[in-house]
Amino acid sequence: MNLKHLSYSYQLSDVEISILEYLDALLDEELDKVNVRQVATDCYTSTATVVNLAKKFHLSGFSELIFQIKADKNQEETYQNLSTKKIEQFVQILEERDNKIIAFIGCGFSKHLTDFMCDVLNTHGIPSVTTTHIELFSIRGIAEFIPVFVSHSGEDKDVVTILQHFKQAGQPVITFTGSQQSTLAKEASLTFSSNTFSPFATGESRPQFFFGDTLNHFEIIISTYL
Repeated sequence: MNLKHLSYSYQLSDVEISILEYLDALLDEELDKVNVRQVATDCYTSTATVVNLAKKFHLSGFSELIFQIKADKNQEETYQNLSTKKIEQFVQILEERDNKIIAFIGCGFSKHLTDFMCDVLNTHGIPSVTTTHIELFSIRGIAEFIPVFVSHSGEDKDVVTILQHFKQAGQPVITFTGSQQSTLAKEASLTFSSNTFSPFATGESRPQFFFGDTLNHFEIIISTYL
């Protein structure tokens, strides 16, 4: 639970933050048993304050607040089970980057993902850029970057061309792609694949899970790193 973010977003008082700290520390079985009077007593406040806190989050009351806290905890545990080994590898790369710049490279709709990823890392003090121009790497020196490629098909010509430059320089390459059998996936040092891409689905109105899966994996990576 990000109490700092919640405090800023919902203008919480010190007492309301202490209530959330109290609830966040409880195990699932303890959350099942706790009641609003107990919380008020243990946090040295009134039941009305606890209920009003729930309403600040647009919840109906104390019971829904407990339900949402439990759901958030269980969702976090589920996500943490996804590709654990690969997540740890990515985190290790971030920890050992030695002042190198993380370069996110993607075309089309994937460009929206690379923009988001770049903004997140920069927000947390990890120097990052997003580009599809090989000239940037030539000017600054390819060894100064750690490339992260994002491509639904894994076959975008311009992206694959840039990847080859990094491979030739012996640089580790990370990819997020929709196909484990794609060129990007096969050439990369570390691949996160949703395995949802189909070349026959591009003209149909069907959900493309790659984009959501990629953001989920990225959020887990950053959470683990932080």
